[in-house]
Amino acid sequence: MRRRVVLCSLACGAVLVGPLSACAPGTPDKDSWRTDAVRAVDSVASSVATMQLALEQHDGQFYPYLRVVAVNAEEGASSASDRLASRQPPSAYEKSYDSTTSALDDAESLLSDTRIAVVGHEEREFPSLVQQLSDTSEQLQQLENRLRAVPDDWRKP
Repeated sequence: MRRRVVLCSLACGAVLVGPLSACAPGTPDKDSWRTDAVRAVDSVASSVATMQLALEQHDGQFYPYLRVVAVNAEEGASSASDRLASRQPPSAYEKSYDSTTSALDDAESLLSDTRIAVVGHEEREFPSLVQQLSDTSEQLQQLENRLRAVPDDWRKP
């Protein structure tokens, strides 16, 4: 009987503690967060560059292919951005977190605008979008370089 009570208590504890432990995000160490941020920025930059190249090479045909590229670029960027945004940054990286997630959100928004233009066959918008994608790609590369740089003082990332 005592064994049954212990097993029942353990099972109930696991049921109650399991969901509660999943509610609060853990705070990664500085290197872990920076690595995650670099990966997210690199992934979003790749989506932006892919979309830019597809628009530059577009010759008025193969809209189904261009549509697939636009949708995949947007979904890939969204996934990478969401993964990073869900991570709790160490306190030393709160400013970097804000600027990084803001840049990723802006890139995501641009990819959404691009998908809308592609699906709507708005070819007159393509040259402007190519330029915006190029500018965004450059900004993301600069952000990635800053994130990769190891600060001299961990309190000033």
